[in-house]
Amino acid sequence: MSETLRSCMTSVDVGQVEAAESINMTRLQTMRYVILPQAFATAVAPLGNTVINLLKETSLVFNITVVEMMTEAQIIGSTSYRFFEVYIIVTVIYYILCWFLERGVAIVERHFRRYERGGAR
Repeated sequence: MSETLRSCMTSVDVGQVEAAESINMTRLQTMRYVILPQAFATAVAPLGNTVINLLKETSLVFNITVVEMMTEAQIIGSTSYRFFEVYIIVTVIYYILCWFLERGVAIVERHFRRYERGGAR
């Protein structure tokens, strides 16, 4: 994650920094108003993909969410003898969780897209 942020910060054109210096912005102001908005607009998509992959692949999420949901599904299925339907519902819940994360990333990306290529529009 830090490498993604670093590479996005270095991808901001040097001319942007020089322009900020030419209007007497301090280094902190340059970072806050020029570099970080453009870098974050570039970094939203890779960071969003990282968060979604963390949800899908990490052992922590797997141990807490997936095992817990599957155990509950097994308990419900064993009492009603309808395993297929219960596992389909668990799959839909997991899909909806991933879908909401994806939509959230898309909304944030659209919001910060206005900072791409130098300045708000």
